[in-house]
Amino acid sequence: MSNDKDMNSRRLAPQVVIRRNAADATTTIRIVPADWDMRSATETFANQLKELGEIILRTTGRIHGWFKSQQAKKRLRVCETVSLGEKRFIAVVEVDGDQFLVGGSSSSVAMLAHLEPQPAFADVLGQTCKLDRELS
Repeated sequence: MSNDKDMNSRRLAPQVVIRRNAADATTTIRIVPADWDMRSATETFANQLKELGEIILRTTGRIHGWFKSQQAKKRLRVCETVSLGEKRFIAVVEVDGDQFLVGGSSSSVAMLAHLEPQPAFADVLGQTCKLDRELS
């Protein structure tokens, strides 16, 4: 019985791995637990890699949210611009949710019209389909 106990304790003793590098005269000493196996090391590495990926995703999400909040604070946005040649243009400019048609040249800028909000295409399509069903 004592012989079995001695064999088990020897099997569980950590292994010391010594590597000497002759090129740069360095020595690496590594202590590896006796019960260490490649499968558990691979699983541990995979779990750590997964956890690192989750941390990166959370951080990226927070950064994206911060940038979105910074964009939300902007009150003025140029939606579209069309060049008319000879340093002239027209543009749709959005200010606090209202859209304006603006014209400009090399020496002046003028508001041409306040644009009424247009319903979203999905809303128009939904209303059309609803009317079509009611008529059928």
